[in-house]
Amino acid sequence: YFKDSYQIEDILTVMGAHNSVLSLINEKILKDVRNKVNRKVNCDKANIKKTCMAAAEQITAIQKLADNDMLDELPSELKELALLRLDNPEMTLSELGASLTVPISRSGVNHRLKKLIDAAKKLSEIVDVNSFINECPQAARLAEMLEGREMVNGQINALGETLGVVRQQAQCGDVSGHHLVRQEI
Repeated sequence: YFKDSYQIEDILTVMGAHNSVLSLINEKILKDVRNKVNRKVNCDKANIKKTCMAAAEQITAIQKLADNDMLDELPSELKELALLRLDNPEMTLSELGASLTVPISRSGVNHRLKKLIDAAKKLSEIVDVNSFINECPQAARLAEMLEGREMVNGQINALGETLGVVRQQAQCGDVSGHHLVRQEI
Protein backbone atom coordinates (compact mmCIF):
# COMPACT_ATOMS: atom_id res chain seq x y z
CA TYR A 1 0.00 0.00 0.00
CA PHE A 2 1.56 3.30 -1.12
CA LYS A 3 0.05 6.61 -0.09
CA ASP A 4 2.95 9.07 -0.39
CA SER A 5 3.30 10.59 -3.86
CA TYR A 6 7.06 10.06 -3.86
CA GLN A 7 6.57 6.35 -3.20
CA ILE A 8 3.99 6.19 -5.99
CA GLU A 9 6.41 7.94 -8.37
CA ASP A 10 9.17 5.49 -7.46
CA ILE A 11 6.99 2.42 -7.98
CA LEU A 12 5.72 3.75 -11.34
CA THR A 13 9.33 4.40 -12.41
CA VAL A 14 10.32 0.84 -11.45
CA MET A 15 7.31 -0.44 -13.42
CA GLY A 16 8.43 1.58 -16.46
CA ALA A 17 5.43 3.94 -16.56
CA HIS A 18 7.50 7.06 -17.20
CA ASN A 19 4.65 9.05 -18.80
CA SER A 20 2.50 8.42 -15.74
CA VAL A 21 5.32 9.63 -13.46
CA LEU A 22 5.69 12.83 -15.50
CA SER A 23 1.95 13.36 -15.47
CA LEU A 24 1.85 12.90 -11.68
CA ILE A 25 4.76 15.36 -11.19
CA ASN A 26 3.01 17.92 -13.42
CA GLU A 27 -0.17 17.62 -11.34
CA LYS A 28 1.81 18.15 -8.13
CA ILE A 29 3.48 21.26 -9.59
CA LEU A 30 0.14 22.70 -10.77
CA LYS A 31 -1.45 22.03 -7.37
CA ASP A 32 1.49 23.69 -5.59
CA VAL A 33 1.34 26.78 -7.85
CA ARG A 34 -2.45 27.01 -7.44
CA ASN A 35 -2.11 26.83 -3.64
CA LYS A 36 0.56 29.54 -3.58
CA VAL A 37 -1.53 31.83 -5.77
CA ASN A 38 -4.63 31.26 -3.60
CA ARG A 39 -2.67 32.03 -0.44
CA LYS A 40 -1.30 35.23 -1.97
CA VAL A 41 -4.73 36.33 -3.22
CA ASN A 42 -6.34 35.59 0.16
CA CYS A 43 -3.61 37.52 1.96
CA ASP A 44 -3.95 40.51 -0.38
CA LYS A 45 -7.73 40.39 -0.07
CA ALA A 46 -7.54 40.37 3.73
CA ASN A 47 -5.06 43.27 3.73
CA ILE A 48 -7.25 45.32 1.39
CA LYS A 49 -10.32 44.62 3.54
CA LYS A 50 -8.44 45.62 6.69
CA THR A 51 -7.18 48.82 5.04
CA CYS A 52 -10.67 49.73 3.81
CA MET A 53 -12.21 49.11 7.23
CA ALA A 54 -9.57 51.29 8.91
CA ALA A 55 -10.05 54.08 6.35
CA ALA A 56 -13.82 53.91 6.82
CA GLU A 57 -13.42 54.19 10.60
CA GLN A 58 -11.09 57.16 10.18
CA ILE A 59 -13.40 58.94 7.73
CA THR A 60 -16.43 58.30 9.96
CA ALA A 61 -14.59 59.75 12.96
CA ILE A 62 -13.43 62.80 11.01
CA GLN A 63 -16.93 63.33 9.61
CA LYS A 64 -18.38 63.15 13.14
CA LEU A 65 -15.92 65.83 14.25
CA ALA A 66 -16.79 67.95 11.20
CA ASP A 67 -20.54 67.55 11.78
CA ASN A 68 -20.07 68.90 15.32
CA ASP A 69 -17.88 71.82 14.14
CA MET A 70 -14.88 70.40 15.99
CA LEU A 71 -12.33 70.41 13.13
CA ASP A 72 -11.44 74.06 13.66
CA GLU A 73 -10.69 73.33 17.33
CA LEU A 74 -8.11 70.66 16.45
CA PRO A 75 -4.36 71.39 16.37
CA SER A 76 -3.29 72.44 12.88
CA GLU A 77 -1.41 69.18 12.13
CA LEU A 78 -4.47 67.07 13.03
CA LYS A 79 -6.80 69.33 11.07
CA GLU A 80 -4.56 69.16 7.99
CA LEU A 81 -4.46 65.36 8.15
CA ALA A 82 -8.22 65.13 8.75
CA LEU A 83 -9.00 67.26 5.70
CA LEU A 84 -6.47 65.36 3.59
CA ARG A 85 -8.02 62.01 4.61
CA LEU A 86 -11.52 63.26 3.77
CA ASP A 87 -10.39 64.45 0.34
CA ASN A 88 -8.34 61.31 -0.39
CA PRO A 89 -9.97 58.23 1.17
CA GLU A 90 -8.05 55.87 -1.13
CA MET A 91 -4.58 57.07 -0.09
CA THR A 92 -2.34 54.82 1.98
CA LEU A 93 -0.91 56.07 5.26
CA SER A 94 2.49 56.52 3.63
CA GLU A 95 0.96 58.58 0.81
CA LEU A 96 -0.95 60.70 3.32
CA GLY A 97 2.24 61.34 5.29
CA ALA A 98 4.13 62.35 2.16
CA SER A 99 1.32 64.74 1.12
CA LEU A 100 1.33 66.76 4.35
CA THR A 101 2.89 70.24 4.47
CA VAL A 102 5.55 68.80 6.76
CA PRO A 103 5.90 65.16 5.64
CA ILE A 104 5.77 62.51 8.36
CA SER A 105 6.16 58.74 8.48
CA ARG A 106 3.42 56.16 8.10
CA SER A 107 3.62 55.55 11.84
CA GLY A 108 3.17 59.27 12.54
CA VAL A 109 0.08 59.37 10.31
CA ASN A 110 -1.34 56.32 12.07
CA HIS A 111 -0.75 57.94 15.47
CA ARG A 112 -2.49 61.16 14.43
CA LEU A 113 -5.45 59.28 12.93
CA LYS A 114 -5.84 57.38 16.21
CA LYS A 115 -5.96 60.74 18.00
CA LEU A 116 -8.78 61.82 15.65
CA ILE A 117 -10.69 58.59 16.29
CA ASP A 118 -10.25 59.02 20.06
CA ALA A 119 -11.51 62.62 19.83
CA ALA A 120 -14.61 61.42 17.96
CA LYS A 121 -15.21 58.71 20.59
CA LYS A 122 -14.93 61.27 23.39
CA LEU A 123 -17.38 63.49 21.51
CA SER A 124 -19.80 60.55 21.35
CA GLU A 125 -19.44 59.98 25.10
CA ILE A 126 -20.20 63.65 25.78
CA VAL A 127 -23.25 63.50 23.53
CA ASP A 128 -24.39 60.29 25.28
CA VAL A 129 -24.02 61.88 28.73
CA ASN A 130 -25.85 65.04 27.60
CA SER A 131 -28.74 63.07 26.10
CA PHE A 132 -28.91 60.93 29.25
CA ILE A 133 -29.02 64.05 31.42
CA ASN A 134 -31.93 65.31 29.34
CA GLU A 135 -33.79 62.00 29.75
CA CYS A 136 -33.13 61.24 33.43
CA PRO A 137 -34.42 63.58 36.19
CA GLN A 138 -31.78 62.41 38.72
CA ALA A 139 -28.97 63.08 36.26
CA ALA A 140 -30.46 66.47 35.41
CA ARG A 141 -30.50 67.39 39.12
CA LEU A 142 -26.90 66.25 39.42
CA ALA A 143 -25.93 68.35 36.40
CA GLU A 144 -27.64 71.40 37.93
CA MET A 145 -25.86 70.78 41.22
CA LEU A 146 -22.49 70.62 39.43
CA GLU A 147 -23.17 73.54 37.10
CA GLY A 148 -20.57 76.24 37.46
CA ARG A 149 -18.04 73.94 39.14
CA GLU A 150 -14.69 73.54 37.51
CA MET A 151 -14.01 69.85 36.95
CA VAL A 152 -10.82 68.07 36.03
CA ASN A 153 -10.69 65.03 33.75
CA GLY A 154 -10.67 62.52 36.62
CA GLN A 155 -13.86 64.02 38.02
CA ILE A 156 -15.48 64.01 34.60
CA ASN A 157 -14.61 60.33 34.17
CA ALA A 158 -15.98 59.59 37.66
CA LEU A 159 -19.14 61.51 36.72
CA GLY A 160 -19.51 59.40 33.59
CA GLU A 161 -19.15 56.18 35.61
CA THR A 162 -21.59 57.48 38.23
CA LEU A 163 -24.12 58.41 35.56
CA GLY A 164 -23.78 54.85 34.28
CA VAL A 165 -24.75 53.58 37.75
CA VAL A 166 -27.67 56.00 37.89
CA ARG A 167 -28.76 54.91 34.40
CA GLN A 168 -28.73 51.24 35.47
CA GLN A 169 -30.67 52.01 38.63
CA ALA A 170 -33.20 54.10 36.73
CA GLN A 171 -33.73 51.28 34.24
CA CYS A 172 -34.29 48.87 37.11
CA GLY A 173 -36.84 51.18 38.72
CA ASP A 174 -34.60 52.29 41.61
CA VAL A 175 -35.00 56.08 41.54
CA SER A 176 -32.97 56.69 44.69
CA GLY A 177 -29.74 56.59 42.70
CA HIS A 178 -29.13 60.31 43.11
CA HIS A 179 -28.14 59.73 46.77
CA LEU A 180 -25.36 57.39 45.58
CA VAL A 181 -24.24 60.01 43.07
CA ARG A 182 -23.91 62.73 45.72
CA GLN A 183 -21.84 60.47 47.96
CA GLU A 184 -19.39 59.58 45.19
CA ILE A 185 -18.77 63.18 44.16
